[in-house]
Amino acid sequence: MKLTDNEATALGHLNPRRFEILLRCLTLDEPFTAGDVLLGLREDSDEQLSSSALSRDLRGLEAGGLLVGDPPLLEARKGRTVHFHTTELAERLFAQLNGYVVSVLEGRGLR
Repeated sequence: MKLTDNEATALGHLNPRRFEILLRCLTLDEPFTAGDVLLGLREDSDEQLSSSALSRDLRGLEAGGLLVGDPPLLEARKGRTVHFHTTELAERLFAQLNGYVVSVLEGRGLR
């Protein structure tokens, strides 16, 4: 079983903090801004995440194909508010990965 290029790219851009950010993004009404994400994260945690660290993580999620921003990642954004949307990949990736794991386990007679 082989991951698609999009799945591999998405997973390559994830780390625990970005996963938590992605989960927060999936709970927000779209479009949302970095400020919306930051507000939600601060409600959920005692840990303070800086806006610059959040911007870097949101760009990472975009590069992984899990978020789309307007204006797009490749355009100059300095001083502009970016409106984000989660992608179809973000909404189905983990269910797809679960399907792969279940399939492998069933193939080995473990399920």
